[in-house]
Amino acid sequence: MRQAQCRWQCGRVTKNISRICDDCWKESERLSSNTDEGFKAWAKRSRAKAAREKKPRTAKQKAATDKLIAMRRQKLTKELPVTEL
Repeated sequence: MRQAQCRWQCGRVTKNISRICDDCWKESERLSSNTDEGFKAWAKRSRAKAAREKKPRTAKQKAATDKLIAMRRQKLTKELPVTEL
């Protein structure tokens, strides 16, 4: 295999078939969730993502959602047959 630049744009030259240099592989192994360090990093990212606030819905968005829900309910009541005893 001829020399090529690392595809993760670190600027290093590599001969690996994957075109990812050994230093980048070492970093990815460390961050992999299969290792304790990687799991801790993943858990930290996951907690940070959950802690971020979601954008509040605008009045227009709420109205559109309520309209869709009402349409679905109406459609369901039309399609459900009423059984007589």
